[in-house]
Amino acid sequence: MGSRRLEVALGRDTELAQLDELLASVRGGSGGTLVLRGIAGVGKSLLLGTVMAAAQDVMVMSVAGVQSESDLAFGALSALVQPLLPGINALPVIQADSLRAAVGLASGSQVERLACHVAVH
Repeated sequence: MGSRRLEVALGRDTELAQLDELLASVRGGSGGTLVLRGIAGVGKSLLLGTVMAAAQDVMVMSVAGVQSESDLAFGALSALVQPLLPGINALPVIQADSLRAAVGLASGSQVERLACHVAVH
């Protein structure tokens, strides 16, 4: 992330090193996931902004949890994968079917959590 990261995220060397590793992994062809959570005011937005600025050469997808949707089992997943759904038929059948069920595109289908995980990984 370069020298700019020290200016905007002073005291966050450990977190920034983890973010550097994640971006290196993604650039190397592996997928990756970043979950930022914590109480208000601890610097989540600062870290997110820093990694977003450094990740302009990769596809970044994001979703924010909303308390009012906490009862929806796959609410955040549905919001996250919406832009990717046109390519769902390229997945193996069990993964595609499970993902369709998880995001409400198929009725009566069982959501297989492992298949969903593999489908979005």
